[in-house]
Amino acid sequence: MNFYYKNSRTVFIHIKKAGGSSIRRALAQLGTAKSALGFIPSTWHVEYTFCVVRNPLDRFLSAVNMFKFGVLDSTEVIKDYNSPSLPNITISAALDIMENSKVEYNRKNRNLEGNLKHHLWPQTEPFFCLSHANRILEYERIQDDFFEVARRLGVNPEIEWIRRTKNHPQSLKIDDFSNRDMARFMGIYQSDYEVLGYEPPVLLSNYNAHHRANTSNMFVGIDRDPCVAAWRYYFECSGTDELTLSESLPKANVNLKIFHNIFVETEKNSSWPGRNKNIIDHFRSLEPEFSGQPRLNHLLACVIVVLRRDPQNKIGLELFFKIVTQYGSELANSLNIRWLSSVCDTFVDVGRNSEERAIAALGSSISALVKLSETERRVYHPKVPWPPRLKFSRGGHMYEGVMGFSPEKGDMIDNLLSRLDSVLEGSKPASVFSRELVARLSEKHSTISRFKKIAGKKNPHMVSDDLSLIIKDAIIEEGKSKERDSSNENPA
Repeated sequence: MNFYYKNSRTVFIHIKKAGGSSIRRALAQLGTAKSALGFIPSTWHVEYTFCVVRNPLDRFLSAVNMFKFGVLDSTEVIKDYNSPSLPNITISAALDIMENSKVEYNRKNRNLEGNLKHHLWPQTEPFFCLSHANRILEYERIQDDFFEVARRLGVNPEIEWIRRTKNHPQSLKIDDFSNRDMARFMGIYQSDYEVLGYEPPVLLSNYNAHHRANTSNMFVGIDRDPCVAAWRYYFECSGTDELTLSESLPKANVNLKIFHNIFVETEKNSSWPGRNKNIIDHFRSLEPEFSGQPRLNHLLACVIVVLRRDPQNKIGLELFFKIVTQYGSELANSLNIRWLSSVCDTFVDVGRNSEERAIAALGSSISALVKLSETERRVYHPKVPWPPRLKFSRGGHMYEGVMGFSPEKGDMIDNLLSRLDSVLEGSKPASVFSRELVARLSEKHSTISRFKKIAGKKNPHMVSDDLSLIIKDAIIEEGKSKERDSSNENPA
């Protein structure tokens, strides 16, 4: 987590289990900090960036012991780590978590194993933004190193320690590592030792080279999950409104196959119609709609959100046309009507030429008109029975020479769909979405499909518009009903 202190234009890169919580307490004198997880927003006007690193083995043991035994001397108000949260965790099990690609390290999904992995994640991995630091302090002499930083920032240099696990009588130590565990550990934290300059517990050349290579290669694969690496700000960003719209999206030259081949794994939920100021939070609120679908579908929805807020966004425009051109047919088949309509709306808003916008407007318009008619029916009229009974007069003049549509024998719907087909039969990107939208609206329980079902059938009985006749018929029917009931009670 990166913390930005605006008045001093300083960012503290908080690497877990390296004294970061204690440093943040000392920096509280600078005021409330903005935060971002896994990146430093370009909108932060930063002049000075620092962090604290720690011997990888000590840091690993400190994190595992905190989850296993809790914290002994915490004075925090929020005491999340005071009690054991994973009391049965072992060194081997912790390494299993590190090597398990299904356990996320970025805190996107909060769970105990993921949180432990977050605390164990190597310090030199891009997630921790170590390369952005102007000054790197060492945990082993943190008080002396912090004195220089404190003088620069004008804060008290004394550090009040919190979340320490040292001196617990049952703490795991280096002697608790098996040879296999040590080989796995070195494979994971090799970069930390090489970059940070700490002396490794064993010579890098002394453990099984084959196992080291396998572990290292496997870990690199976990580190650089293609989808996470291509869209880091979405998967690893948290707690900031400072992200620009362009930063919230992947690069325009990204390989879309990455997103096409990875599926959204989250609990399915209904459409979310709201708006969130924080763009990443808005993206995440849309994700449940795309459960079980390719991540590309969700990405397209996020691109559309960006273009709604800024139709001239360069990255958004490039990604939108790249996605709909390369994967148009597959997207049209898998998106629901809500997002098919949104794609057409976006083509109308940002289309590259009048033909493209006009093609999209056909789908967009028919979708909007059906939505209006169905909304009016739901809001102002009782539920329509099936088959329907006509309550009011059909046909006749409506406005400016327009005659009412005859559901049983009128050909307006067939002509409309035929004309749309002839226009949308092309292969342009917008045609694919408009064509699918028209077909889907013709099948669903909508004005179009209901009228199509009535076509060719005998005219349903029309209730008289004359109120007196209606009342008379009702009275007669009621009398007949009473006679029948009386006859049933007193049979001959």
